[in-house]
Amino acid sequence: MVFAGAVLVSWADSNARLIKKVDKSIIKTWDIENVSKREIGSSDEVSAENERQFYELWQEDSLIGYAVLNRSYGCRVGGCAVYSPTTLKEGSYDPFYYSILTDTHFSIKNVTILEYYSEYGYEITSKRWLSQFIGKLNGEIKYEENIDAISGATISVKSLIDDVNETLLELEKVVN
Repeated sequence: MVFAGAVLVSWADSNARLIKKVDKSIIKTWDIENVSKREIGSSDEVSAENERQFYELWQEDSLIGYAVLNRSYGCRVGGCAVYSPTTLKEGSYDPFYYSILTDTHFSIKNVTILEYYSEYGYEITSKRWLSQFIGKLNGEIKYEENIDAISGATISVKSLIDDVNETLLELEKVVN
């Protein structure tokens, strides 16, 4: 969260560029233009730390799905430590921003890398590679079982997979 004057503003609200990219992804994924986003709360303080922003997606009076704007980490130029989900990300990792779109049953409809800054691991931005996430639910996303490894992008791949699984779990808690 960021304080802007006396008003509390979420990190996503302060970054219109990312929100516009999420909006484009929503329109492409559902192939409709009159979708409205309604921000929904996070389940706990973890969301604030990870800078996740959750939205319900509505078409007129019907809930059609959910969107999440999120940040994860890839390997910084010059190399980084061996990846683990608990590794402190500050220092040897570069952030990247992505979105997850799901239907109302939390099945993934789209994962899009919105911004990726590092020179290493950029292969995860490939639409073809990201299409492996479509149709999967929380807990079904497994490195080298149903999501292919990418040579030279191991840390970014593992980071994204772990983060997507964690985010889907949190989304279900927020909604339910």
